Amino acid sequence: MPTRLDRCVRCGEVFATRAGHTCPACLAREDDELILVQRFLARHDKARTEEVCEGTGVPVPIIMKFVRLGRISEDALPPELLEAWIQQLDAVQKLEAQSSQHPHRPKPEEPTSDSTAIVGRRRS
Repeated sequence: MPTRLDRCVRCGEVFATRAGHTCPACLAREDDELILVQRFLARHDKARTEEVCEGTGVPVPIIMKFVRLGRISEDALPPELLEAWIQQLDAVQKLEAQSSQHPHRPKPEEPTSDSTAIVGRRRS
């Protein structure tokens, strides 16, 4: 796979990558955040979501990403985070069901380079 430039989804920095959308610095930070969350949940198994976020400094979307990737067990989550996870899965399943019902629905067209050039041109 060839190397390409991409913008990090977390910090916005441009970096060279072969795969993924997160720069090496943010990936290292996520590894550190994962360890923080795992240790916090091991010590505070009854913690509420806000307590996990405040205690670790890790935002909910990152914690949900860890669950989605299987890096944190669903069993380790506080009840309201688990409920949010279930709701998120339900929403994804509904979207997948809708798209499978309309397999021939055309996708919105991407602007071509010619059409974007016309936007800034004045008419005489």
